[in-house]
Formats: sequence, C-alpha cells, structure tokens
Amino acid sequence: MILRDYQKDIAHRGALTLLNHGLLCLFMEVRTGKTVTALAVAKGNGYKSVLFMTKKKAIASIEADYKLLNPDYKLHITNFEQAGKLTPNDYDHIIIDECHSFGAFPKPSQRTIAVRKLCIGKPVTFLSGTPSPESYSQLYHMLSLSQWSPFKQYTNFYKWANHFVNVKKKRIGGGMLINDYSEANGDLIWKHIKHFCIMFTQEQAGFVAQVDEIVLDVEMSEEVKAIYRSLEKDKLYIRQIPISGREINATVNGGGDLINKLAQISSGTLLFDEEQNGVIIDWSKAQFIVSYFIGKKIAIFYRYRAELELLKAFFPKWTDSPETFNANTGLTFLGQIQSVREGVNLSTADALVAYNIDFSATSYFQLKARAQYKDRKGTAPFYWIFSKHGIERKVYQAVINKTNFTYSYYRDHVRKQNTNQDQKRINQTRLVGYPASSGI
Repeated sequence: MILRDYQKDIAHRGALTLLNHGLLCLFMEVRTGKTVTALAVAKGNGYKSVLFMTKKKAIASIEADYKLLNPDYKLHITNFEQAGKLTPNDYDHIIIDECHSFGAFPKPSQRTIAVRKLCIGKPVTFLSGTPSPESYSQLYHMLSLSQWSPFKQYTNFYKWANHFVNVKKKRIGGGMLINDYSEANGDLIWKHIKHFCIMFTQEQAGFVAQVDEIVLDVEMSEEVKAIYRSLEKDKLYIRQIPISGREINATVNGGGDLINKLAQISSGTLLFDEEQNGVIIDWSKAQFIVSYFIGKKIAIFYRYRAELELLKAFFPKWTDSPETFNANTGLTFLGQIQSVREGVNLSTADALVAYNIDFSATSYFQLKARAQYKDRKGTAPFYWIFSKHGIERKVYQAVINKTNFTYSYYRDHVRKQNTNQDQKRINQTRLVGYPASSGI
C-alpha cells in the first residue's frame, strides 16, 4: 500500500506524539483514511503486538488495510465487547476506533471501565471523525481510557466538571430537575488536549464530492395515521387479533418511549408489549423505494428489527456484508444504523437510502459519510425516506442542529452555532410525494 502524502505526514507526527505523550488523538474527518494512518503510526514506532478495537462490522475492512500495509507487527482486531476477555500483557499498543462511543457522561459505561483496565500502561491511539458529537464533556471518560489523560488529576467526572463545565439545571419527564453537564468550556479543554491531537479535514484531503441530501416524502396509510394520533394523544394503542379475538396493546411508558413508538409507526411497524419482534402495519416506504430506485444498486439503512423483516420481503437479493455488496451486482445492502454507521465501505452503491432516522447526531454525521470517498466525482446522493405525517422531519431538524458541534472541531475547535445555515439546508431539501399502500 502506498500512503497518500498527508497520511505519511500524519503518521510521522503521530508516532512522535505517542512517544512524547503516551496517547494520540487522530481526529480526522470521516473517509480521510484514519484507519490505515493509525496502522502506519504503529509501524513507525516499532511496536510488536497491536490491539485494534472497533465495531464488529468494521473488522473485515481493517484486516484488508493491514494486509495491504504489511507492517512487521502482529495485529489483533476485535470488537469492544471482547475487552473483558483479553489479556493486557499480550499487547504493547492499543488503537481505539470510534472512540467517541466512550463519551457517555456523567457516569462511565461498563464497557468504558473494562477497556480502561486493558489500557493500563499502554500507549493508546484514539480514532474518530466525530470526536464528541454533542458536547466537549464527552471527552472526559473517553480520554480516561489512557492513564496519561490530561485530566487524570480529576478522579471522577463531577470533580472535572466543577472546573471545566458550566453546570445548569434542566427539567425532564414530569418536571424533575437534574444537572445538565453539556455546556463545557471548549476553549479551556482544548488548551489541555491540543498537543496530542491531530486534526484533518476532507477539504485538506482533496475531497471533491459533497453529499447531496434528498428528502423523499411518502404518504402512509390511514391506519398508520390513526395509530400515530392514538399514541400521541392517549399514549396507548390497542389492536385486536381477528382470528383469536385477543387484544394486544402498545403502551407508552414516558416521553422517550413515546418518541420511540412514534418513530416506529411513522415507518410502518410497531412493537407491542406481547409481540417482541414487532408488527408490520404498512409497507408504503418499502414499496416507494422499490419503485423510485428501480435499476439502481442501493444500500438501505434501517433502525428497528421489524423494518428489516419488511425490507427483506421487498429485496430478496440482499446482504448485510459490505464486502459481498461491493463485489457483486444485483444485490441490495441492508444494514442496521447503529451497526453500520461507522467504518463501513459502501462505495459501489449508486445511492444510499435511510429508511428511518436515528436520534443520534453521530448516526446522522457518520451515515452520510458512507456516500463519500476521496476519488468520487460530482455529488454523493443520500436519500432520507420520511412519512408525510410522521415524526422523522422533526428528528431530522433536531439532529442537524446538533451537528454544528462536530463541524466546529474542524473549523476552529470552538463550539459555535450556525442555525441559519442548517435551516437553509433543511429548506433546500427536495420533496417527492407518493401514495400509500395497503397494510399487512
């Protein structure tokens, strides 16, 4: 493998940074090649055994990069859930992919605690294209994985927050007040971390293609609309099974559950209390996708399990393997958003299609990037399939506002809002109507 000039430069600087500080943050925008750059950093420092921790879906592409680079060290690639089964002494360097996933606060996740034990005494490289998608506060637990964290003097998040966060109160649920730790002092935090962070943008890498987001608006069935109204108003929907006469119900348990159920039914499925696999109510979105993208090689991202079952019925020639998809024509890729939003190459797709939308800013940012790669010319189309009367557009607007924070990392490292520009992007998306189909 011949590295690009910028990858060689970053690998050289990164190797020195690791030697000097014990940790390195490669905050390179998505699709700029941070994985192979991190592998090259390890090669430059002469490590013998390297552990690469990532998501399961990304393992195959990392193995391919490793074989092409052909470094002297032995590489073990595994998913995060295996951390507790590994022996720290087997490795002299650890690479943590998609490190932003360790940024939950105020308390660390069990996975964070397990990986932290694995990293004791090891130089660590952190990789992410979205370092802390919604708040600088997400950096505390992420960096705590390394014993050389610049914040190690603060033994817990709360002590750290007293110095770096403007703690506020916010109301949740029925009006209960809780502490809000999201408003961190980005300038002050950056002063503590900038010496071991390497930032790199798509623009610096020479990307030409920009993602063209297109919202396609689909009319759903009257049944879906009725269920939506019932959930929103009464927080309950009861359905009678014709053959048995048995009633099953979807009961809303709190505000978060309401939003989840509204998101489900907006796309034509619903999880009932006694039907853990979900019930398919309406196939309008899938029927629309078949008609609109006829003759195209597409990758579809779904959110809920019942959506996968619905899509499989309309796309019998499907795969969930990115490698199989890229190597064959006539296949449709079906991937669950949380599983495939990061580290997955779908470069042979004519278009990427989101059947539903996740509430996460990370998902929004990373999913769009699946349409990009450096040598692509022209625009990279990404389609959002929304129901005309559902909740998706509200979620879309909320998530776009959150992405400002990620963009600020690469603009000037200071959290700034640019709501007008985001709203302009929303207003410019194209709308296409489509009639509803019968339910199942």
